[in-house]
Amino acid sequence: MYVLDVIVISKGIKKEILTYFSIKEALPGALVRVPVRSKIYPALVVAIRDASDMKGEIKNSPFGFKRIENITGNAPFRKESVQVAQMLGDYYLTETGAILDLFVPEAVLDEKMPQAEEIETHHTTRVKTEKLVFQATFEDRISYYKTYIRESFARKESVAIVLPTVSDITIFSEHLSKGIEDNVVLLSSNLSTKKIQTIWKRVCTDQHPKLIISTPLFLSIPKNDVGTFIIEHEASSSYVSRNKPHVDQRLYVEILSNKLGKILIFADTLLRVDTIVRREQGEFDEVMPMSFRLPAVRDTQIVSMISEENKTPLSPFFSPSLIEEIKRTVSSKNNVFLFALRKGLATKIICQDCGTQLICENCNSGLSLFEKDEKRITYCKNCKMENQAPTHCTNCESWRLIPLGVGVDALHDAVKVLFPDTPVFKMDSNSLKSEKLAQAVSKEFEETRGSILVGTEMAFGYLNDAVSLCGVISFDTLLSLPHFDREERLLQLLSILCLITERTLLIQTRHPDNKLLQCIQHGSVIDWYRNESDIRKEGNYPPFSRLIRLSFIGPQYKEEEQARYAESILIGYSPNSYRGPNMLVKRDTPYILLQLSPQTWSLSKDSAIQDKVLLSILDRLTAFWSIEIDPKNLYN
Repeated sequence: MYVLDVIVISKGIKKEILTYFSIKEALPGALVRVPVRSKIYPALVVAIRDASDMKGEIKNSPFGFKRIENITGNAPFRKESVQVAQMLGDYYLTETGAILDLFVPEAVLDEKMPQAEEIETHHTTRVKTEKLVFQATFEDRISYYKTYIRESFARKESVAIVLPTVSDITIFSEHLSKGIEDNVVLLSSNLSTKKIQTIWKRVCTDQHPKLIISTPLFLSIPKNDVGTFIIEHEASSSYVSRNKPHVDQRLYVEILSNKLGKILIFADTLLRVDTIVRREQGEFDEVMPMSFRLPAVRDTQIVSMISEENKTPLSPFFSPSLIEEIKRTVSSKNNVFLFALRKGLATKIICQDCGTQLICENCNSGLSLFEKDEKRITYCKNCKMENQAPTHCTNCESWRLIPLGVGVDALHDAVKVLFPDTPVFKMDSNSLKSEKLAQAVSKEFEETRGSILVGTEMAFGYLNDAVSLCGVISFDTLLSLPHFDREERLLQLLSILCLITERTLLIQTRHPDNKLLQCIQHGSVIDWYRNESDIRKEGNYPPFSRLIRLSFIGPQYKEEEQARYAESILIGYSPNSYRGPNMLVKRDTPYILLQLSPQTWSLSKDSAIQDKVLLSILDRLTAFWSIEIDPKNLYN
């Protein structure tokens, strides 16, 4: 009989190592399935001991060891994937199993798959990893990749292109597959379990180099001949996992390429400020001189809503300039895309008499207005609560409640009123719940000449053809995002809009002098990058610092005491204390923000370099505080 220590490959298992017994031997690196509470989970064996040598320890154990019933064999993924997961677990203060869950597809854990040590492929290891940045137009990047892939194949090396979304995979495949179709591999979560297993086996056993185009989930595939990892759409926020732990998947790719000694390329039309600063500091070389030009748009118009809002009573959403442009476009049988940041009817509801904003009774967050089953409902994005929309103000009992902010539903309704004879389509995650539905709407819109599409950011991945006119309904809504990098997010959104605009990009705003807008209109953003870098350096924000946010999740009667205690033991790190809405406890609570030197909390090739004193302090606070590494905003 044997005693096995395992890492459970799943999030939500709070203990790093669990112990079981087995009548069969399973060496470290083996994949097993273990019971945790009432469920069975895949797990990785990390240590094994003979039970006969542990009789005293077993006898005195406060709990009984459960039995492992299923031993699959050695894990079908790289050992380096486990090492990187351990490092990221240290960095994000979470378990290795939770990290592995993000980067190992469940499908390959269901049956016996090819094991890494059984695969004989060409393997190259460089003395030093090459790290490159590639900031250029989409067309220039595609042209470069076509040549680079063929050169890599000639060296018997595979190439892995990492992308944040399924729709991105489709686009890159269409551009890069010609002539090498048999050696192109597409991997994403929308494939069936059987399909993933089939592709995984084929890639691992085929000796010919491959072009692997995938999301980060599939980078654990043990294809040892991969010579280059390319992180495409490097600036996309979709690389950060939505659920805790909020892991930046780009960091996984970077550390993995370091460990394997491979070439790493960060590529996008416009890279993140973080990456540009790291290039300036000498951490990266350039594939070619970086371009700071936006995709060319024939006509970019910045429309001041201050000067135009009183010129027409037709709609609060549309300036006369935009209305005329839409009329001109649809009459010419060309298509229009109108962009709204938010879903729903309105982003907030206020009383016209007393000015009170309607807030969630659970967490004090502002409520949004939606339409569901032909009824108006309020929705709290923090605690996810839905209720029937009120008819009067909770403060003064007034019936004059008005929705503010531009939601895609309200915009859609307004467009149908203004242009009753024009086909109007809508694309957002509320109305289109599946990939198939989204593709169908996109196709119908593009085939219906002289039509209008109203949509959120979701539409970007489904617009195959450039549209004649793109309208940004409210640039100011975008400026109100509670993120320190909000303008960078805005820049990425606007650069994509430039890419999909054939003739005219029209942006409505009450801040026409905004520096970013001026750069957009001129077509060059180098001045904006310099200004943004200076602002972040002065405010001590990333990449010039590392942020750690603590939010109080203990009982309310402990708030003041614990806030004072936390501030006192963190005094050496200059804690910034404040209060705000907290969805975890559904009320306003204390927060503490730490702005640390990058060397204090960062990752190297071999280990997590952290302040051990700070680590012990944070460990003492976990009973009452939730800790977020690299948060993008001040609140939960």
